[in-house]
Amino acid sequence: MQRHPKRKVITHHLGGMVPYFGARLQGLDAEIARCSSPELTKKSVVTLPRPIGEHFRRSCNGTAISYAPESLECGLGYFGDSHVLFTTDVPVGSASGEQWTRDILRAIADAELAGDARARILGDSATALLGV
Repeated sequence: MQRHPKRKVITHHLGGMVPYFGARLQGLDAEIARCSSPELTKKSVVTLPRPIGEHFRRSCNGTAISYAPESLECGLGYFGDSHVLFTTDVPVGSASGEQWTRDILRAIADAELAGDARARILGDSATALLGV
């Protein structure tokens, strides 16, 4: 992401475990800094200009998480609603994915969301991402 700052990464399932490991990612930044200390050999030096969590937060993340408003809220808390896109697992799942799609839409409807978050998730963020 450093070399290609305009490149967009879209993940599935709300970034998987990333939202749950937010604090651990901060710990990785400390570990990277420790491994970059001058007393280590040049071969082991690792540098990142930004904290690793910032790279993950730049990704866009799909909502294919089944019916789980709490999981959706967790992902939104980590990534922000402008980085969460409505996605499904169609054609995989019950009734060729239609049941899971209904579950995802119900989770979005039932989640405690502020302001225009629902509109961003259901289309506005994808429109902005794709430039359409």
